[in-house]
Amino acid sequence: MTIFIFDSNGYVGFLSNLGWLNILSDALSPTSKICEHFFADGCTEDLEELKKALDNITSSNQALQELIEDLRMLLDKCEDIAILCDGWVEDTDGE
Repeated sequence: MTIFIFDSNGYVGFLSNLGWLNILSDALSPTSKICEHFFADGCTEDLEELKKALDNITSSNQALQELIEDLRMLLDKCEDIAILCDGWVEDTDGE
């Protein structure tokens, strides 16, 4: 499964596959409450707080470090909310 970031305007960009999202979540969730909530809830409106929490986080694993940097870049593009999404939008109007 592929994971994207959306904001209130729609698609922001590709983040990772589900396996790497789980690795990212496992690495970042223990570092701060905002990271923990972002991965548990799948979204946040506290973009500045999340970006600040990610400022000093690095990884010796090159692939994980690149994913952290990708997340930072995508959060910079978000306007008012960041939503983790598999890209599937369900039609709730029944049309």
